Amino acid sequence: MSDRKLSVAMFSQFIVFTYMGVSIMNSLLRQLFLIFAFGLLAFPGQSFALCAAQDMAGDWVNKDSQTRGITKLNINFACNDTVLNGVPSNDPDTVQAWGSCSPTDCKWEPNILINRFWDGRKTQYTYAEVVYKKSFATVTLKLYLLDENHLQVISLTDFKDSGKPDYSAIEYFRK
Repeated sequence: MSDRKLSVAMFSQFIVFTYMGVSIMNSLLRQLFLIFAFGLLAFPGQSFALCAAQDMAGDWVNKDSQTRGITKLNINFACNDTVLNGVPSNDPDTVQAWGSCSPTDCKWEPNILINRFWDGRKTQYTYAEVVYKKSFATVTLKLYLLDENHLQVISLTDFKDSGKPDYSAIEYFRK
């Protein structure tokens, strides 16, 4: 049986299978090869991936409508496992916060999430932090995903040189 060998040769435009000296390239094989080749030509250098949808992502509203703290949050997780022409995307995961102001809420600058904790069993981020450095204070937000519709936010405010005492607050948000 050693004389019965299957060999595959790839040429510049087609594949030839050889079995016992006979070349085989049927129409089905040609069709599959053309579909594969077209895919390589149509999408050179691109690869696609599926990012897990994050329960923490989205718009969150403070449960206390009379809060003097943070009124709402928008959390965005970027899909960074996509590669285009050999270059991975490098978009940051961000948080946009709004504080209680009158007559309308104060929009804070979007900022990058840090210190994220990934729960591999749930394929979800369940904790993240964001730090806002303002001219008068540094505010650290610790975000805890309680379930898909509830978020706990602990804010730690460290005032700079103003003599005001630092403080912390715990607030609850819903989607």
